[in-house]
Amino acid sequence: MRVAQGYEVERTCRINDAYGPREWPERVLVVHSPASSERQANGLDHRLTQAETKIGALTLARGRGKRPITVETELLKAIGKVLKAQRVEGLGIRT
Repeated sequence: MRVAQGYEVERTCRINDAYGPREWPERVLVVHSPASSERQANGLDHRLTQAETKIGALTLARGRGKRPITVETELLKAIGKVLKAQRVEGLGIRT
């Protein structure tokens, strides 16, 4: 079982400061962990499901003690708050 995979890249860094121009090599290590990726994907799926449930609850049918949002601008604002709270805004979800 592979825990992670990665690669190394070397790049040249340059700076021009009070001591004049300087440069040095820098090693960059890029690592990918399949387990971490799976946890992140599961977390995103959970947040998307929560957002979907909460957005659906914004327009529930009228009932005792329930007050659905009927004004479009208020609804869009409330949807934006849900997307932000669930950290899924900017993922191409159209409102």
